[in-house]
Amino acid sequence: MQQLSFEDFKKQFIIDCKNNSACEPEFKKVIASINWNELLTVIKNNIQWCVNAKIISLPVLSLVPDDELVKVDIYLNKKDLELTKQACELWNSTATLWENSTETL
Repeated sequence: MQQLSFEDFKKQFIIDCKNNSACEPEFKKVIASINWNELLTVIKNNIQWCVNAKIISLPVLSLVPDDELVKVDIYLNKKDLELTKQACELWNSTATLWENSTETL
């Protein structure tokens, strides 16, 4: 699947958010985002709404450069991950949980 530029992805994401009545404070953050890190952080912080509204899915996230996703701890189609952060988003991935780790499905 071809990846989109930040500008093209953001344009489509804004349209999808408008069509699904995104809440104003978070929508303003989307509009104000100037790079992948800022936009993906808003998406990650609102992932439940994005998925429930069918704005974000594995195919949609596949349009984002992999290195940009990894910078904000979003992992697609990964195997044998060793994560050092407390929380991350795993999509179509496998992970081994150690010590005090929990999973939410």
